[in-house]
Amino acid sequence: MATFQQRLRQLRKDKGLTIEQLAKELGTAKSTLSRYENGLREPKKDFLEILSSYFDVSYNFLLGITDVKHDNNENNIIDNEILEALDDIEIIKFLQENNLSDDIIKGLKGYILLDEESREIVNNLIKKMNPKKE
Repeated sequence: MATFQQRLRQLRKDKGLTIEQLAKELGTAKSTLSRYENGLREPKKDFLEILSSYFDVSYNFLLGITDVKHDNNENNIIDNEILEALDDIEIIKFLQENNLSDDIIKGLKGYILLDEESREIVNNLIKKMNPKKE
């Protein structure tokens, strides 16, 4: 699958825009977009929302997690809730780079969204399933 940098470049080119034109459309600096496309900078959550809306694609597609441009709510691995929970784009990059299955990513998403008590229950279950070898 494509990376965020590749997706951004391709989406921009598909619209027939230069970096300068897209920067003007989005109200950002040309240098910022150039850094995104060259992998020198990662966008913040709010800018990902702007890009996703502007290009009318899902976060998953934009981030290179899926090749499906429009995820339905049931299959959306990283949606608004998870983006609110994951302020750090590095976590999203980790998920991409480690080629985790959709089921594992969905499980991680569910875990992140759990309340503290439910997380503790899950943690205890995992510990019981994987006893430490001494």
